[in-house]
Formats: sequence, structure tokens, C-alpha cells
Amino acid sequence: MATTIDLSQPITRGKKKINQLKLPKLTVPMLKGFMLADILGLDFTIMPELIGRLAKISEVECEQIEPYDLAKITKVIASDLTTAPDKPDFIDLRKPDSGNLRGVSLMALLHMDVDSMAIVVPRISSVTKEEFIALEPYQLLQAGKDLSGFFVNPPS
Repeated sequence: MATTIDLSQPITRGKKKINQLKLPKLTVPMLKGFMLADILGLDFTIMPELIGRLAKISEVECEQIEPYDLAKITKVIASDLTTAPDKPDFIDLRKPDSGNLRGVSLMALLHMDVDSMAIVVPRISSVTKEEFIALEPYQLLQAGKDLSGFFVNPPS
């Protein structure tokens, strides 16, 4: 389900004025190349690229978006990541060992880098890479939090 954002100031594309942006429901492939920690931390330096990808507008057009509208768009994106249905269906992750982590930066995993998670999560769960790509955004976020927890919580 797409969300429509009414812009307080239209974006100019040549002679055309864009008064609304349609943001599709987030999917894992849309988030490829981004770190969830940056999105949830409201890192506005990555927003032009992410909004451009989602709304199918250029980064130059994204720069025309007013700060108030940018905050509304960011809130919609963060909400898609954090809103789970009544009965969440989360992934059970095993504690990774060094073999499971080969070829992946630990810092990237701590920042919940989607590409790095796509490598490690299938190695430490029953989820295949294809199933990982089909996850709901809230499942992706939960998997990222759980995976990060292995590195920041002391062993019991």
C-alpha cells in the first residue's frame, strides 16, 4: 500500500510541478545498500538517495523538498520499518561464530547494513537468501536488532 505525501512547496521538474509524492510500501530490495541504523537515526544525508529511489525522483529534485516535508517523509519510512502486525512473525537467529561472519564487516552488521545482513542472516537461521529478500520491513529491523545484540551483549 502506497502512502501519498502532500508537499507544502511543489518540486519543479522542467515546466512540471510535483505536488505529491507516492511512497510505496517498503521491501528489502528497496533498502539494498542502506543501513537501517542511519534510516532510523534520521541521517538526512542518505535521505535524498532513499527518497529518490522510493518516489522515483532525482536527487536534485529531492533537494527541493522543504525540511517540514522531509520530516514527514522520513516519519513514514521509519514507521514502515517499525510497525509490526498484531502477531509478529520473527526469525530465530543462532549466535554467529567466526565462520558465519566471514567476508562481512562487524561495523556494517552493527549498523544493520541490509547487504551484510542478507549474507549473515541466512547463515545463522532457517531463512534462505530469497526468503530474506521477501521479509517485511519490521522483520528486517527485528533481525538487525537481534543480530546486533550478539555483539553488544556480554555472554551469560
